Amino acid sequence: MDDEVWRSVVGYDSIYEVSNFGQVRRVGKSRGATVGKVLRAHRKPNGYLFLDLYCCQQRQVVYVHRLVALAFLGPIPEGYEVNHKDGDKTNPHVENLEYVTRTQNMAHALAVGLAPQGESVHSAKLSQDDVHEIRSLEGSCSQHAIARMFGVSRSTVEDILARRTWREMPPEERG
Repeated sequence: MDDEVWRSVVGYDSIYEVSNFGQVRRVGKSRGATVGKVLRAHRKPNGYLFLDLYCCQQRQVVYVHRLVALAFLGPIPEGYEVNHKDGDKTNPHVENLEYVTRTQNMAHALAVGLAPQGESVHSAKLSQDDVHEIRSLEGSCSQHAIARMFGVSRSTVEDILARRTWREMPPEERG
């Protein structure tokens, strides 16, 4: 799509319009508002663009990407979320948006490097060296004993050994 297309914002018909490029403008008259003016989106700390929309003297904070998706992709199916294909939360262009399940969205975030992994997870108790050590102890100690050594639960050790967690970490090179 090279041309900008405008559609009514779902739930704000005759008040606002959203474009396939992710711009929002006011089309309804209101005291102090300029009809046709493109609104300036702001960025939340989580990186997403948002706007304050007004209807019946009520303010509603809305995400721009959701407005675009609703107007151009249709209603969000139950259990689905809007995903930014390129991983850029500030790019609400309709061609960059798709509906995916939560699981698909999280897998995509990991694939494009948006979700922290390993030691960069703020709650991580283990380092890569710890994980290598845990894997090297497999078979020589019980999972309970390994868990006690590292101050984690047995299920954490089991998940590491089964590569359900820390799977992005390459195997330790042997010398």
